[in-house]
Amino acid sequence: SVVFTIDVEVAGDATGVIENTAELTAARDPDNPSQSDTETSVSSTVADLAITKDDGLSEIDGLHGARAVAATGAFVYVAAPDDNAIGVFSRNFDQGTPGHGALEFVEAVRNGENGVDGLGRVSDIALTGDRAHVYTTSPLANSLTVFERNAAGGGLDFLEVQQNGVLGVSGISGASALALSGDDAHVYVTGRFSNAVSTFARQVDPLSPDFGMLEFVDADQNGLDGVAGM
Repeated sequence: SVVFTIDVEVAGDATGVIENTAELTAARDPDNPSQSDTETSVSSTVADLAITKDDGLSEIDGLHGARAVAATGAFVYVAAPDDNAIGVFSRNFDQGTPGHGALEFVEAVRNGENGVDGLGRVSDIALTGDRAHVYTTSPLANSLTVFERNAAGGGLDFLEVQQNGVLGVSGISGASALALSGDDAHVYVTGRFSNAVSTFARQVDPLSPDFGMLEFVDADQNGLDGVAGM
């Protein structure tokens, strides 16, 4: 909350009523852009005027346009294309406590902040079976992004971005969705504008410095080499 205190001198011989008006304008609140309140009181030494502005929602980032979700037992990750971000939440997984299953906001991992790239209009999100990494797709950046996951706190650290047309990567223009193989060894990405599905090999050795990072394998594109239906 924000509190403003204004001291006003009122003449000792003033009579009648005093009208105090305050107006609050919030540029980022399109559903309720402004709000005002007026307090009228008999002349005295103290006037108390307050405005409360509440849309009934929690004050959290990383959910605008929420489109896809992935979760572990203790954390939930939300792809939010209108925020160009991933919302990270901790989950109450203790069945013996009140609020079992409830979420608490941890952080928003946002495109362009702290070196993060490839989250423009983020369209899908997936967790590896070993819970070590999070992968996302971006139709705006035509990309597949890799994050390392902090198992204890749930936070994400940017590792790399695989982008269409860069270093031989193809088939992910308009990247729209992804899936991991059952053994976590490969990531598959659909490219809406490429009419294709691309395959990436994942480094699965936890002792490797490249653990979780990807290498482009190939792209299967509609109308080529007998491929149809895409």
